[in-house]
This record gives sequence, C-alpha cells and structure tokens, in this order.
Amino acid sequence: MLSEDGDLVIANGDFAVVKKQEFLNQSARNRIRTNDPEWPDYVESAVGANLEDLRGKPNTVETAREGVALITDALTRDGLIDTDDLYIRPIPIDRKTLVFFVFINTEENGEPVGFEVTLSLDAGVSIRGIGS
Repeated sequence: MLSEDGDLVIANGDFAVVKKQEFLNQSARNRIRTNDPEWPDYVESAVGANLEDLRGKPNTVETAREGVALITDALTRDGLIDTDDLYIRPIPIDRKTLVFFVFINTEENGEPVGFEVTLSLDAGVSIRGIGS
C-alpha cells in the first residue's frame, strides 16, 4: 500500500498490502499523477501519464485530446484497464485549467471508480477520488 504521498504504508509492524479494487484505485491514481522518470520501474520505461508535459500549452480542444490520450495510454498500456472500461471527459474550467473526469468500470462491485484530475496549465496536476 502507498500513502497519498507515494510512501510505503506500515501497519502492525509490517508492510500494508492492497488487493483487487484498492490495487486498481492506487495504480490508476499513481499512473495519472506520475511523470516519467519520477517513478522508477525496472520493467517498464514509461509508467506515468506525463500530464506535466502539457504545462505551458493553451487550453484548447487539442490540448484536452492530448490529455485524454496520455491518461488512456497510462491506464491501458500493460493491461491494467481495458479501453472499453475507461471513460474520460475533459472539461475546461478557465483559461488555464482543464479538469479530466476519469471513470473506470470495474467488475468488483459494479460501481465505477472515479477520479477528478485537475490540470493547471501553469502549475501542474492534482488528483482526487470522486466522492472523497
């Protein structure tokens, strides 16, 4: 298990672990907010969505499409999520801010996992679970 800051979580003197739904939530959140090579992986050279690469670009339909493509690639690249189970809706909030609503259909409980990804084209990315 990783904390919101990406640190390992210790519970009862041992490493806490995640399973099934928690793993999907944690993996999706980390991939969306990560910029390569921030997150070292010895198997994959690209782990994150690299949304920080959009900083400095104008808030246009093309930038929104690029953000959707980056998030989609990060979540589907190694089979974590099937493309058919992923829905991303970009919404421009103001001149410098895009919000991506990311929904992942899961078989676990029938309820989609949701994330609100806020991209400031000046400052970077923040992410929170929808409903949290």
